[in-house]
Amino acid sequence: MAETEEKKPSDLFLRLPPELGTLLDEIKVVRAKNLEPLTNTSIVIDAVKEYHKVRVVNKA
Repeated sequence: MAETEEKKPSDLFLRLPPELGTLLDEIKVVRAKNLEPLTNTSIVIDAVKEYHKVRVVNKA
């Protein structure tokens, strides 16, 4: 039965400081040029992955 169970995404609600608005707008512009999805979820996923790469992976 465990083989057929699907993982459900976790909900995480963030309140971001206003100064991040410019950063998110810049990410949207780049994603639009690359014809990538412009959803808030996809943008936050990209930001978290980059943060992880810079702060965790490169420090190891």
